[in-house]
Amino acid sequence: MRILRLLAVVFLVPRLGAAQAAPERFLNINPSWSADGQRLVFESSRHGNVELYVINADGTGERRITQSPSNVVNSHASWSPDGSTIVFDSFRDGAFHLYLIRPDGSGERRLTQGDAGGVQEFARHPEWSPNGRYIAFDSRRDGNGEYYVIHPDGSGLRRLTNTPSVSESHPTWTPDGELMLSAVARGTRALSGVDPATGRTRPLFGTPVSRSSITISPDRRRYFFRSSADSTPRLHIATFDDAFVVAITPPGNTSYEGAWSPDGSKLAFYYDIGGAHQLFVVDADGRNLRQLTHTVIP
Repeated sequence: MRILRLLAVVFLVPRLGAAQAAPERFLNINPSWSADGQRLVFESSRHGNVELYVINADGTGERRITQSPSNVVNSHASWSPDGSTIVFDSFRDGAFHLYLIRPDGSGERRLTQGDAGGVQEFARHPEWSPNGRYIAFDSRRDGNGEYYVIHPDGSGLRRLTNTPSVSESHPTWTPDGELMLSAVARGTRALSGVDPATGRTRPLFGTPVSRSSITISPDRRRYFFRSSADSTPRLHIATFDDAFVVAITPPGNTSYEGAWSPDGSKLAFYYDIGGAHQLFVVDADGRNLRQLTHTVIP
């Protein structure tokens, strides 16, 4: 796959209200899909504390699944491919570690172990691999931000990257089960994939350097990215030949994260509207935008 000349750029975001300044508190962000595509888990600070919530893909059945003291942060949840478990990072006792919980809120337990030794970001931004064998995360335990993998039972902890000139953060898997790496040179962002079992790396494709947070759809037909071409971050969906590029968030509205549904037919994401971040779902062609959450700042 390679980048060709830009043929079409389409903007299909309905008018949902005037652009708002970024809210002081993040509400309803970082969604992750269940294996059957029927539910999403996300984080929200609507009540002051950062907790995890589950909601049906049609916006019904919202409920809170973590109940933590006020000094605890629960964030960046990722649903396992078999649907049985959610992994997330949590700030407790001065450091971030990884934790597991069932979708009904039961069985919470810590996954990563060891004394953080004053390193706050000891384990952050977990992402379950497509085959369920690994959980990738980033950590500053060795000084620089690097990618690590661990098995869901807590075994096999291993560092995958050694990039002292780049601080790795927010790991992303390809549909083929490789961890994506990004390198910038001469105005192009080159994406490569590293096999967590062997450590072998292979080139994937290139994009303009203004595109980041790239995630390939499970059906391998598209990818979404965050563009820095505008004054505020803006999410887009594109085909690999750039024959179709669609902006899914309007100018001036802050958004950073998104998540493909397991079948690649939809994208869940968030942006600020009316002073609060809300969750939305859009079809892979950029159409049929639906707002899932309608949280009002207390």
